[in-house]
Amino acid sequence: MKPKFSLKDDAFMIENYNQARPFSSFLPGIAGVFGKPMWVFYTNRGQCISSFGVRNKNGAMLEFYPANKAYALTPLLGFRTFLRFKKGGKWQVYEPFRMMACSDCRQILRIRAHEVELEEINRLLGLRITVVVFNAPNEDLPVLVRQVRVENIGKQIFKGELVDGLPQIVPFGLDEALLKQMSRTMEAFAEVPHLDERLPFFKLKTEPSDKPEVQWIEGGFFSFSLLGGKSLQILVDPESLFGTETSFQEPLLFASGKPVSSLPQRTESRFDCAFSCAPLQIPPRHSERLSSFYGQADTWGDASAFRQRVEVSSSYAEAKRDENASMLAKVTDIFAIHSASPELNAYSRQSYLDNVLRGGQPIILADGDISQVFHGYSRKHGDMERDYNFFELAPTYFSQGNGNFRDVNQN
Repeated sequence: MKPKFSLKDDAFMIENYNQARPFSSFLPGIAGVFGKPMWVFYTNRGQCISSFGVRNKNGAMLEFYPANKAYALTPLLGFRTFLRFKKGGKWQVYEPFRMMACSDCRQILRIRAHEVELEEINRLLGLRITVVVFNAPNEDLPVLVRQVRVENIGKQIFKGELVDGLPQIVPFGLDEALLKQMSRTMEAFAEVPHLDERLPFFKLKTEPSDKPEVQWIEGGFFSFSLLGGKSLQILVDPESLFGTETSFQEPLLFASGKPVSSLPQRTESRFDCAFSCAPLQIPPRHSERLSSFYGQADTWGDASAFRQRVEVSSSYAEAKRDENASMLAKVTDIFAIHSASPELNAYSRQSYLDNVLRGGQPIILADGDISQVFHGYSRKHGDMERDYNFFELAPTYFSQGNGNFRDVNQN
């Protein structure tokens, strides 16, 4: 199936995107003046998100890879979704957004300035799977939001189970050099406490160094998922899903029909996964929506407080998605062109946004009669193609980062 490219409404659309020539890009990492950003890279393979984290490559939650490796590894190590159901008395597993999609599947990638959206329609199973990924703006924690919608477009009720998440998470506190060169040794430092609270905290126990002083690590990465307003159980032991399949290609244990959520889980001395699991029962013309949150907090208590705020609002993810789109539109409104050409209109906004990310956007800070100009969002953004760049997106309010004078002058 050949890829098809088009510009529709506010999205650049690629049909059969897995068959298109690979490319790399990133979300803008703008979380608002009073928000803390995450960096997020994506490519048109699998479920697209190839890596993300806080501050720089030393704060990766999903390991950073250069473009050539990301094209190969994103379908395996990036986000994965598995649906298990019985057909003819036998268990079957369906994974949407695979590279080799079935002939009855239609895969679509929609790229917007502020988010990435995927859609797969499987006529044989009567299912439409939609995934959207975006940053949560104006939050005091860096958070990546991911929504998965399973819609029954068939004529029969769909009964099955869903697992969704990441096969491997880098524990907080692990520098990229040690991750790349001593990952086996670093597993001994890893732990995932608070699994019973359905809010696992992925971190190193102590700072991995040869200093005589022991430096305990308090911060960590967190992950939780909500379905119907309730927190789901999280699988952190990859063996409870993949069994002996250490390449993560197929979820052998899940495919066997065993109740994976009841198995004991190992939470130390390995790089663990983060898969939420839930039963599904979807009547025709109905859908279920799973909202997952991946972020970083200085303490587990901060992560727990954030989850409580999310649980209180029944539409937190939807509201943040709208807020994120509105905030990015406000940034680019300054240079927006309104013409008879949708391509020119979209180009003008994206071109201005790219330059804001290089040299910043002027913000006037006033204190009485004294005013000062602050260039918000100014930093070097990094690039999977330019893997030598050491980018930095400070997870702070008024976030900035490192950059080059030539970028500012180019702006």
